[in-house]
Amino acid sequence: MTNQTLLIQNNALDHLFYLAIEGRLTAADVRCAALKCIGNLVRGHTRNLEMLSKKMIGEELDREVSLNAVLHVLLNTTDLSEWMAADHVIKCFCEGNPEGQVVLASTLSPAEESQTNGNKPHKNNKHLPFGRILLHALDINKEQKDIVASCRAARVLTYVLQGNQVCKEKVLEIISEVTSSPLSNPEYMLSACVKYISSAASLQARREERDHTGRLCFVALMLRLLVTWFAECPKVVASFLETGGHLLCVVELLVNKEFSTSHHVSSLAAVVLGECIVYNPCADGPQCASMVVDTISQRIGLSSYFEMWEKLQKDAYFLSAAVKAGLLNISADASMDGEQSSPVVAAHNNEEHFEADIQSMIKATYDKEFVTEVQKLQPIVKEKTLLLFSHPKSEVIIPSLVNRNEGEGDDSYIERLQTLLQKQAQEMQEIMVKNVALAEELVNRSGDKDLQGERSGIVGESQGFAASRIEIEATKQRIQAYQQRIEKMEQQQHEKEQEALYYKQLSEKHEADLKALSAAYNSLEQANFRLEDEVQNLKKGAHGTAVSAGLSISDLDAAREEGRQEGAKASEAELNDLLVCLGQEESKVERLRARLEELGEDVEALLQDIDEEQEREHDVSE
Repeated sequence: MTNQTLLIQNNALDHLFYLAIEGRLTAADVRCAALKCIGNLVRGHTRNLEMLSKKMIGEELDREVSLNAVLHVLLNTTDLSEWMAADHVIKCFCEGNPEGQVVLASTLSPAEESQTNGNKPHKNNKHLPFGRILLHALDINKEQKDIVASCRAARVLTYVLQGNQVCKEKVLEIISEVTSSPLSNPEYMLSACVKYISSAASLQARREERDHTGRLCFVALMLRLLVTWFAECPKVVASFLETGGHLLCVVELLVNKEFSTSHHVSSLAAVVLGECIVYNPCADGPQCASMVVDTISQRIGLSSYFEMWEKLQKDAYFLSAAVKAGLLNISADASMDGEQSSPVVAAHNNEEHFEADIQSMIKATYDKEFVTEVQKLQPIVKEKTLLLFSHPKSEVIIPSLVNRNEGEGDDSYIERLQTLLQKQAQEMQEIMVKNVALAEELVNRSGDKDLQGERSGIVGESQGFAASRIEIEATKQRIQAYQQRIEKMEQQQHEKEQEALYYKQLSEKHEADLKALSAAYNSLEQANFRLEDEVQNLKKGAHGTAVSAGLSISDLDAAREEGRQEGAKASEAELNDLLVCLGQEESKVERLRARLEELGEDVEALLQDIDEEQEREHDVSE
């Protein structure tokens, strides 16, 4: 740290950039050594890292940011050592420098249309942002003849995201390409990366051996980028799984024979799927970890899937990186022997330089961070896969869900029980499908020549299969009990419906009687009005008769009072009889109302219908 401070104070950074880039020295060894010194000078030194990020190089009229200049060298050099040295500078700048990573990530932006029409901004334009140059180089659809630059760009983006959650989420929201139509949805970085992988893996892209080798390398490095991006970042994993085609694209790399034979691609794809299981934030739905496990089981097979993890950890490059990182204790000779025998890419006599680039980039993929992530993930993936594969989403039905809630009606209770029953049946079906897949896999493996060496794995799977069968039988018994309970409740409901129908018919009969009684009352009332009119007429006639007969007013009043009393007595007797009848009918109506309310009928609505019908009849009679 002290030496770094002293060197930077004595303008060592200026001299090193002159030797590495500004001086345009023809000696490649000098340029490479200077770049390596720049990386070592800033590694882990906050002040020096800040100075490097702000440093400008070049003449006054042609100045550019120092990191941009290093990126130009990294993307365009044909010298393998110079690429490794420039890669070393970017890696040293990003390691332990979260602020610097965020600054680089913030420069990621899509290029303008005028800059992408046959132009190469990472070669010709020194004034573009770091991130824009990087994105343009990463897009293999625009740089089909420069697959090496795309591979190198993928490594640089991996450094920018390594171990920085803020950067991972920030890059997730960055648009990779500006669409010309306002109606088109923007394409974000994660979708663009998957699209690049799909494009590299397409049959149309693999036209010649050199192109095929380069694209294999690009796919491996892009998968390595996804491994870094997904690590301990559930938000990115959830975004990846939101689009179903993303998961299928990675699974296809394991199914496609042309890519599955490359253990670098298949192993890295297996790690990506493992992260989709471990870092998956969804508890349920089409993006949950259970769905990922089901896809692996159906399309690949669990045994084949975990064999890819084993092959990865036996790879020479992986072992070498583990030894260098102090994560594995094996002899250096054994590591070198394995490395020499690693089947990475077959060399061609006329393309040694290209093959060396490809091999170097694949080897650099296996670094300390990757080895640590794989060794941490593998046991977690196995444990979680076994848990998801052998257990239903809800192991038992909570008794409180089965018991009737207070105040809950029969219809809602039966509907809730049917929902629980359907859920249990669906989970049982899922377990049966999983067991079928597991049984097929066990049958296929039973004929393997190496069956004895893999017996422990098969025993473990058989135990999982037996456990699943026990769970299925228990679920079947629970379902049968619930079916019987539902049938009993449906029978009770049918009986109550019949009883309700009987009382409804009885209610209609009483309603008819009530209507008849009401009509009789109305006719009686009309007769009363008619009698009153007759009385009035008689009074008038009696008064005239009395006057003509010479009766006094007092005699007439006395006779009138006597007649009124007699009429009142007669009317009162008739009214009492009528009230007795009405009281009896009202008592029946009240009992009928209470019974109808017990059965859930709306009495007020019925009475309102009766009133409306009477009004209509009255209107018709008038």
